[in-house]
This record gives sequence, C-alpha cells and structure tokens, in this order.
Amino acid sequence: MPAHTYRLDQAVSENRLLVATVVLSFIGHMLFFVILIYGPSQFASKRYIPTIVNVSLVSLPAPGPPGASGGTTVAKEEPKAQKAVPKKIGIKS
Repeated sequence: MPAHTYRLDQAVSENRLLVATVVLSFIGHMLFFVILIYGPSQFASKRYIPTIVNVSLVSLPAPGPPGASGGTTVAKEEPKAQKAVPKKIGIKS
C-alpha cells in the first residue's frame, strides 16, 4: 500500500470519527433539552388549580328613596387649633 493511500485512509477514518462524535453529541443534547422541557409536566404530582374568593369591598345603601335609610348622619366638627401670634417687639430710640 503506497504511503499517500494510507494517509487518505487515515483522514477518512478521522473524518468519520468526527462526524459520528458531532452527531452523537447533537442527539444527546436534543434528548437532554426534550427531557428538561417536557419532563416536569409528566412527573407533576399535583396540578395547580386557582381558587376564586368572592369579596365584597363596598356596601350599597338600602333600596328606596334617598334619606329613607334610617337615621341621618351628622359630621362632627373638629376644634380648630389657634395659631400663636408672635408679639412684635418695638425698638425705642
């Protein structure tokens, strides 16, 4: 077998090994990402179901004409605080 044929055969063998390694790595990565994305949904033990709570934040007045709801409300007046007025000091000459 001539020397140049041996080198070509070795180059083809190395090329096949490189292609096989790249293909195997690609398949392994794709399998890893598929398991990472779809795996948790397959093994979930409990699905989250949101609950709804009905809360009334505002109380509405009783039906009927205005002012007929019972008693009337009177606003209390708050005592006003008087401001202290400073005395002016006059200068005598």
